[in-house]
Amino acid sequence: MAEKEKISKKKTAVQVSIGILVSIIVILFSLSSIYQFFELKLYDFRFIVRGPIHMNKNIGTIDIDAASLKEEGRYQDWTRDKYAKILRKLKELKARMVGFDIYFVESSSSDLIKKEDIEKADIRSKEDVLVLFKGYDEVFRDAILDYGGVVLGQNFMVADKQDPEWVKYNTVEKTPEKENTLKIMKDFYIDYPDWEKTSIEKYMDIEPPRRMLVEVSKGVGYAQTISDIDGSVRRYPLVIIYDGKIFPALSLAMICEYIGVKFRDATIIPGKKVILPDGKFPDGSPAHIEIPIDKYGRMLVNWAGDYWEKNFFHISHIAVNNLSNLLLEEKIAREVKKIFLKNPSTIEDENLFIEEFKKTGIEINELVSEVYALVAGSKMLEDEIINGTEFSKEELPPAAWDVYNEIRLNHKILDILQKNPDLSLEETAQKLGIKRISDVRRSYFVIKDFLSKGGIKPEDHPLYFFSPEVDGRVLSTDDFKDKVFFYGLTAPGTWDLNPMPYNHRYPMLGLHANAFNTILMNNYLRKWSFWQNALVILLFGLLMGVVVPRFKPITGAIIIIGILILYLLIAQFLFFEKERTWIDVFGPVLTIIIGYTTITVYNFFSEEKEKKMIRGIFSRYVTKSVVDQLIKHPEMVKLGGEKKILTVFFSDVQGFTTISEKLTPEELVSLLNEYLTAMTHIVLRYDGMIDKYEGDAIMAVFGAPVYYEDHALRACYVSLDMQKELVKLREKWKQEGKPQLYVRIGLNTGPMVVGNMGAMDRLDYTVMGDSVNLGSRLEGANKQYGTFIMISEYTYELVKEHIEARFLDSLRVKGKAQPVKVYEVLERKENGLPENKKKAVELFNRGMECYLSRKWDEGIEFFQNALKADEKDSPSKVYLERCRMYRENPPPEDWDGVYIMTTK
Repeated sequence: MAEKEKISKKKTAVQVSIGILVSIIVILFSLSSIYQFFELKLYDFRFIVRGPIHMNKNIGTIDIDAASLKEEGRYQDWTRDKYAKILRKLKELKARMVGFDIYFVESSSSDLIKKEDIEKADIRSKEDVLVLFKGYDEVFRDAILDYGGVVLGQNFMVADKQDPEWVKYNTVEKTPEKENTLKIMKDFYIDYPDWEKTSIEKYMDIEPPRRMLVEVSKGVGYAQTISDIDGSVRRYPLVIIYDGKIFPALSLAMICEYIGVKFRDATIIPGKKVILPDGKFPDGSPAHIEIPIDKYGRMLVNWAGDYWEKNFFHISHIAVNNLSNLLLEEKIAREVKKIFLKNPSTIEDENLFIEEFKKTGIEINELVSEVYALVAGSKMLEDEIINGTEFSKEELPPAAWDVYNEIRLNHKILDILQKNPDLSLEETAQKLGIKRISDVRRSYFVIKDFLSKGGIKPEDHPLYFFSPEVDGRVLSTDDFKDKVFFYGLTAPGTWDLNPMPYNHRYPMLGLHANAFNTILMNNYLRKWSFWQNALVILLFGLLMGVVVPRFKPITGAIIIIGILILYLLIAQFLFFEKERTWIDVFGPVLTIIIGYTTITVYNFFSEEKEKKMIRGIFSRYVTKSVVDQLIKHPEMVKLGGEKKILTVFFSDVQGFTTISEKLTPEELVSLLNEYLTAMTHIVLRYDGMIDKYEGDAIMAVFGAPVYYEDHALRACYVSLDMQKELVKLREKWKQEGKPQLYVRIGLNTGPMVVGNMGAMDRLDYTVMGDSVNLGSRLEGANKQYGTFIMISEYTYELVKEHIEARFLDSLRVKGKAQPVKVYEVLERKENGLPENKKKAVELFNRGMECYLSRKWDEGIEFFQNALKADEKDSPSKVYLERCRMYRENPPPEDWDGVYIMTTK
């Protein structure tokens, strides 16, 4: 048993070692770019599985898209007055901030003069005219100053090597213009004397915006992107180092302005966080922001979704340019409708209306009068439509006819969508019988917008709409109020498109918006360290080494798949989605797959070796079915030796020495082989194990190597079947003129050691112990009683319900102090005994009672009668002689009936 445990421990140690070795290899592999590539792709997949998340409603982008380029011309030809115009419109719409993902490094090359400046000017000379000309930069500067919430982007050149000494001596010398610009940027960077000791990415040159623009801006931020090894963007360089100073990214500069904190007051802890202390959100609530960063100063971006997701507000540059007047009209119309509902008299009394409108705080101008007249006319027309009045084209002026038709159309669309709210634009147009989709587009989306917000309310009448629609989105001034906009390129074919988890060509303008959203919403992602991931990989390696060997390959595969799925679910839903933590998936999955495969292959070859060994050891002793069972369940074999309760079988041919002397060697071998073959088949038929042959003797074991509870009964059945088979063989041998063989069998059941024994280079699977020796003694004891199957009391107790047997004697065998009761096996219980034998056994048993009671004469009588019933009953002959002997020479008074054997 100790040897088996040693082998088992050695195998377990090898399996665990394989698991650990695999995990160590995977840990080292995790440092490679190949590993990182696959892990990054699996990280991206987690975003896809999670799906879009909430983008703060106060964040948006202004896109310089294809439509803008088509309207405004080539981007390379754009002048900065275009941005100025957008800033003025955004101010009108009360947008809070604008961050430019655009570089304004060089001065504009053209000057312009405005018509209104000429009208106001007192021009008397050439010099007076020249004074009126303004550069585009000045126009843009005035717009930035007037807006008051602009953050500009700036560009840096990354150092080719991050060695501080190399960076120090290769930093590009600053021009006077850059020096002057940096002086006025003191609020926008932090002096960092320990820059040489940090891993934050270092840069060797700067391209700041023009000084005149920086002077009026609220901040300047690094606007470049950083890609991972596969070219995708996942991290945002929140802070960088240039010239011993830390500069913020565009989104960080925007956040600082948003909460009213100077960047110079921020605390940077490389590898841990950026702290923005003691700020306030626009609503007045306190803001203490701590942003996790890696040692390079980068933040993981928690992408909210694809750029074109509906929860991401973005609008075209050209749309802002064209929509500002429409949005103002929509705002005025909304107030006019509310006033009409509250005080219907204002519909016909413009002066009364003006008094009410002043309360809205909106400036009263010509546009208000125009909208008032249009809404009032629309209200009258809608009332007529509701009352069932129909007009012909001739009855109404052209402008009123158009309004009338639009109101009628809007009521029809409302009726259709109230009944079928899921109808598409195309399906709605089809129901109306209108072929040109553009004729119903705006009305469809405006009404859908109303219905999504609770339906048409009284203050929404008349159903004549001013709301502009862009890409299916109904816009109002509320969509711009208090918004933080990022302004930059998104047009296809431009250089600012990069891969990210949701899109292979994602406008990097959205990167800044997503980074800003990550900070504002406190949606930070954190990545486990190398050592944390390494520990998980190591644990999985240990798990493989401990778990896999306990199961068969198919069961193990199912369990491994289960573990894989469970880990992936935990990594996705618990860590990534709930805890916003990035833990490695590729490494543990690789460890599980390789570990399982490697250990399974090892187990296969190890088991094959074990099977070969089992087959080599037991094929000589047991049947093929038993060998197959052992191979299927090798745990049943204790090769190192163990103590078990088994039944041992010994058989020997009576008078074989005399028989062998009468035969030639060839005849002897032939006879013996025939006998042993027949007997062996019977042993194997009952799954006994042939331990050894010694000439004519057979030693067998029942209950090993495969254990079964009825091993004693099987041994008895084998003994009975052998005797019956010998009857047939003797008849055959008699006809052939061969000697008749009679076989004596001894059986004993008890504890014995079973296992491989012998020299290391020559082992035999056998049994040994006192119980084995007793079985051998019982085989020889048959001579004393003329019996052919003798069993011990230990065997008898296990089989007495199934076989016919009789008590023979209490023997004290040579070398043993304690006597053992022995029995003769006669027949299977279900077969019964012949009448003469049955009567002889009954008389014998009564004679035994008299014998043990020292009633010699009575005993003699019973034994004589037994012989009359069966004259061949040898035990009766033996006890008849003993009774006669003891009658003449009685045993001592302390005689206990035990017969002492003096020979083996």
